[in-house]
Amino acid sequence: MIKILTLNVEGDNWKDILTEMSDALYKLKYVKSGYRDAIINREEKFPTGIELPGGVGVAIPHAEAKFVNEEAVVLGFPQSPVDFKRMDDPEKIAKVHCVFLLLIKNPEKGYVKFLSKLTTLFQRKEFTDAIKKKKIKEIVSLLEENL
Repeated sequence: MIKILTLNVEGDNWKDILTEMSDALYKLKYVKSGYRDAIINREEKFPTGIELPGGVGVAIPHAEAKFVNEEAVVLGFPQSPVDFKRMDDPEKIAKVHCVFLLLIKNPEKGYVKFLSKLTTLFQRKEFTDAIKKKKIKEIVSLLEENL
């Protein structure tokens, strides 16, 4: 079972949010030095904002596996929705309620499988409602049941 961590983050833009989350993960030794720059650079080139049904936005940034010490799913909850460029159209913005950082050591095995399960959860109204309302225990429970 992959660990699930939750963080309340205070940044008011995507770069501050990713910096704050990366720094926390580095202090906890989940990621190596260089992770912060890698994830920010990747998000600049390949935006990850997604608009879900019900006016819920999420982002799913990640960096190369070489920066990961310990696998985990890390959920970052901004104080209020933060603008991320959309994955499907980088000219548009997704108002992100939750950032899902995926710390995966073996992307060939873990990443696609995890994204598939997460995508299925994104179709469930109870999951998207929990994200929008920041019902953290409910979100974690649904992730644990379905990952």
